[in-house]
Amino acid sequence: MRIGILAFSEPKFARYTFIEEIAEAVEKKGHEAVRLYTPNLSFLRLNGKLEILHDQEPLGEVDVIIARPNFLQEPGLHAYPTQLLEHAGYKVINSWPCYGLAKNKIDQHVRSLTDGLAMPKWAIAKNTKEILINAEKIGFPIVLKVPTGSFGRGVFYADSKETLRPIADYLTARNPIPIILEEFIGEADRKDIRIFIVDGKIIAAMERSAPEGDIRTNTSNGGVGTKAELSEEEKDLALRAAKQYKLEIAGIDLMRSDKGPVLIEVNANPGFEELQKTTDTDIAGTIADYAIGVAKQS
Repeated sequence: MRIGILAFSEPKFARYTFIEEIAEAVEKKGHEAVRLYTPNLSFLRLNGKLEILHDQEPLGEVDVIIARPNFLQEPGLHAYPTQLLEHAGYKVINSWPCYGLAKNKIDQHVRSLTDGLAMPKWAIAKNTKEILINAEKIGFPIVLKVPTGSFGRGVFYADSKETLRPIADYLTARNPIPIILEEFIGEADRKDIRIFIVDGKIIAAMERSAPEGDIRTNTSNGGVGTKAELSEEEKDLALRAAKQYKLEIAGIDLMRSDKGPVLIEVNANPGFEELQKTTDTDIAGTIADYAIGVAKQS
């Protein structure tokens, strides 16, 4: 089998796709790993036929491709690679529009209303005046998020109108993008739960604690993980969130509130370095096994 792993960046920026870890797991299982990078992919239509090149060589046969969307920009700009790959007959795991919707935090909040997925109190606003009004209605302290971002970038904390106003001014001054405001879950004690899901099954879970002086629990920013035991309610919420976005590989972030678990974020390119260490789970191997199984069924 030829198993492709697709990063949405140049190789030097692909560290957090874990492309090498997955590729090594594929190779250990006796299959060929094909490392793909969207800047090196080109799509050429001539005489009604689509030709796909990688490093100016025909892509050739690949049994399945695992998409690892590590981009930070507007998701719509990154639709074409998997759209065209699928058009050419390639099977893609975590394809478009699944990863595009999951990358849009506003979409996650909108969908929570129709799908019954519990979230913290939230608001969406585009200018400082409305941000301040809605923050007071939710109550301080408040968490602000930009619509796209990874590794905790684009997440801000404000404990009063005085600290919120300059953040809101900065975020809306140059480009009036919608800003997400969320209730700060104090009882979570600056901790959340990362749940890793493959093929509709929970593979591993850890509790992440933010480093001193921060609210962001991302282990890439110094957060510390410990193995977590999940309640049935937490398992159900995580599985429903992954299913809603039709993600075959997903990282679901929850917080434990006084009213039960609440969904914080759905991730289409979840990292797993700390999770593997904390839970002693071979996540790269599990992803490889799933991709090989999909390839055999195709």
